[in-house]
Amino acid sequence: MENQLKAITKELTDLHKRYAGISLSFAALERKLSAMEHRMTTLETEIASQVPFLPEETGAPVH
Repeated sequence: MENQLKAITKELTDLHKRYAGISLSFAALERKLSAMEHRMTTLETEIASQVPFLPEETGAPVH
């Protein structure tokens, strides 16, 4: 019985370590994606301020 409890405890500890690593990986990925999204938004804002609107973007009729 004691051996079974030790084996179960080891399995649970191993699973916890494995999933803790996955959790940390997802957190790091989320931070990277958030940083990329911020950079893309900044770039879009920069480009929008430098490029004049085309007539079809303003809703004005094109001749």
